[in-house]
Amino acid sequence: MSKKTEIINTDEKIGSFSKEDIESYAQELLNKICGKPTKFREGQLEAINAILTNQRTLVVQRTGWGKSFLYFVACKIIRELNRGFTLVMSPLLVLMDNQLEQAKNIGLNAKVFNSSVSGRNKKRIMDSVMRDEVDLLFITPESLFTEQFQANLKDVGFIVVDEAHCMSDWGHDFRLKYGKLHKIINQLPNNVPVLCTTATASDRVVKDLESQFGNEIVNFRGSLFRESLAIDIVHLNGKASKYIWILENINKFPGTGIIYCLTKRDCENLAMFLVENGISARPYYSGKGDTALTEKEFMNNEIKVIVATIKLGMGYDKGDISFVIHFQKPQNLVSYYQQIGRAGRNINHASIVLLVGDKEDDEILNHFIDNAFPKEEIFSTILDSLENSDSGLKISEIMAKINSRKKVVYKAIDFLCNDGYIIKDKYKYHISPKNYSYPHKHYDEITKIRRKENKQVNEFISTDKCYSKFLLNALDDYSNEDCGKCSNCLGKDIVSKDIDYENIELAQEFLNTLYLEINPRKMWAKTDSTKYSKIRLINKPGISLSKYGDDGFGELVKVGKTEYGAFSDKLVKKTSEILKDIVKEEKIQGVVPVPSLRSDIVKEFAKKVADGLDIGFYDVLIKSDVKPQKDMENSSFLCKNALDSFSHNKNNKEKIPKKLLLIDDTVDSRWTLTVCGSILREKFGVSKVIPYTLADDS
Repeated sequence: MSKKTEIINTDEKIGSFSKEDIESYAQELLNKICGKPTKFREGQLEAINAILTNQRTLVVQRTGWGKSFLYFVACKIIRELNRGFTLVMSPLLVLMDNQLEQAKNIGLNAKVFNSSVSGRNKKRIMDSVMRDEVDLLFITPESLFTEQFQANLKDVGFIVVDEAHCMSDWGHDFRLKYGKLHKIINQLPNNVPVLCTTATASDRVVKDLESQFGNEIVNFRGSLFRESLAIDIVHLNGKASKYIWILENINKFPGTGIIYCLTKRDCENLAMFLVENGISARPYYSGKGDTALTEKEFMNNEIKVIVATIKLGMGYDKGDISFVIHFQKPQNLVSYYQQIGRAGRNINHASIVLLVGDKEDDEILNHFIDNAFPKEEIFSTILDSLENSDSGLKISEIMAKINSRKKVVYKAIDFLCNDGYIIKDKYKYHISPKNYSYPHKHYDEITKIRRKENKQVNEFISTDKCYSKFLLNALDDYSNEDCGKCSNCLGKDIVSKDIDYENIELAQEFLNTLYLEINPRKMWAKTDSTKYSKIRLINKPGISLSKYGDDGFGELVKVGKTEYGAFSDKLVKKTSEILKDIVKEEKIQGVVPVPSLRSDIVKEFAKKVADGLDIGFYDVLIKSDVKPQKDMENSSFLCKNALDSFSHNKNNKEKIPKKLLLIDDTVDSRWTLTVCGSILREKFGVSKVIPYTLADDS
């Protein structure tokens, strides 16, 4: 515990409550939460007292220590003193839902105010807040900064920033509103207490939080050691090997658990593979519509495993989770500690397994780091466009002027709005009077931190010392004791490192049937000279055989394209197998390749497919010498470039069938397929165009 706690006068009366009253009341609530007589953990009562004497308090304690208990108790007492409602800022919806039930169980009228709440219900909640009927309100930082909520800040009696490390780890580059929380908090009256809680505040994070809130913050910092966790690391090459290891070992773990993946797609595919092989699994990530049902099933032990992104990485409380598996290397050891902390809360032993793969893990992590901040030229182009506009620009008008991906432009606009360089007025953006300066130094510093964190993960993976001790030391908890439970401490494997290579074919076959649908575009994009408009003649939904570069066919496509200059007969055979039924059902009569000036690789492949399907081959499209489509970034530029790139052979006298396959090697934006399909339908009178590509490269 920090020496700063000595400044608290524990004999002081708080309103009508004496120290003994508070201790007695807190004990009553603790027993109620736990369902039995329970002792306080070291520091809990002292932290509650610090809150109630209006201190700015930082509590850094291990997962499962009971940090939420502090603000539940403080909220109850603050309401007794008529000081206003408690506002809890929380990063994740699942975390809110989990704590909402706990708050209600001890008699708090708690509500949630976030993006999942409808506009009508948000108004009802705010009306309840204004009538002083709400004790505790969970809210995301993004919702906090809405006009609808700002007017009610004057009624706040206590502010909590749960998972406060997000202010340092996310506020710089991911969820920018976290970086502005301190501005609101520092405007509050001195008699409004502030509590920040986290399980993973390293010295760097603590220093960052102190710089945001002031050095007078009272710091309660305990050991982060979790004696129930037993860590082991398994080295495997390729997704298929990881799939089989999980399938062969998951039922060896008792009870239920979580598998963490870096991408939504991996969550979906791995969960599907497990279900197909008799394991009850559910994918879980942001934007997934049935997460509430998944949480309920998992809590009731109706499913074996949740396959999740970081959406389930913090605050989720299920006491009997017996295993956590990481499908890839984590982004950093802070998030890793948070995620493995879901396990072993109320049980004596939980298995923690990190599956370390080949270069794919690093490619994903480096992509996150490299794309954390928009480039300077994107900011400048947006600002120049707005400066040259008299009445502001809509997002679609900005997109038409910038050759960058939609996601990148949206992120850049978010940064510029957050820093006050541009202002949003309804549907339009306007430039502000604030002088712009690209924050090179700040972005470089954060990028260096991310690289250092990534290096630290690799050091953790390769250490021959105690894994738990290494992890705690990395979080600046300098424990001198080894855990005695990890594979390094035991000097032997906790879990099997072997897989049955005869089963690899099972996983490979599954990965090779993960076809991706190519959804047709229905609207022409707005360009610098055209408006949005409906595409009159659209393609049918198509198929992409694989994800570019993935194990199996995705890797074959990559090698064929980049190394051999030809696609293998294996790809021809598989394509013919997939398209055989489609050709029959849809009465397809021919194949048309997407042309290229640089290579005949697609043409030769399409010709072999046509021969294999015993249908015609029609090389009737022409490619113009313009900039490569891969150099275009967003729909406006991609659409215009595709329209400029492709045409048809006007001198062609050959009769073209009415129903065709349109074949290309890869698909990304779908504009090439859209334009080529439109030409076939408009210029040749084709009635049906079904696109097919070997890989999705989006």
